[in-house]
Amino acid sequence: MKRILLGYDASPAAERALERATELAEAFGCPVVVASVAPLREYAMRGVGMHFEPEESPEVHTEMAENAVSKLREHELSATAVTGLGQTAETLVELANAEEADLIVVGMSTRDVITRFFGGVSDDVAHEARCDVLLVR
Repeated sequence: MKRILLGYDASPAAERALERATELAEAFGCPVVVASVAPLREYAMRGVGMHFEPEESPEVHTEMAENAVSKLREHELSATAVTGLGQTAETLVELANAEEADLIVVGMSTRDVITRFFGGVSDDVAHEARCDVLLVR
């Protein structure tokens, strides 16, 4: 294994994924790229078409990713942070491709009725990624 991409948003599921990514990076001696994505919200504007704006500040996602990098470096691991803006699963897959990751690690949140019906970020990443994906419960 050459590189792990960790999808991270500071949620409890992401914290579990961070722990697993740490274990894997230590075992394989590979670097971790921590990716945090600021999702976009779509608005239909009268006469203008679609308008997109972040649901959360991209700076918040940069800070989240940097905090996870700090935790990885406490284990003397090589880690960097990247952030994205867009649809979360799609952007994570794009970042994994750009970083040439051969494993994406993402946490799975509790599956409520809506998530079971429509799928969630972790399901979408698993279906769209070209590399292996580890879904952490």
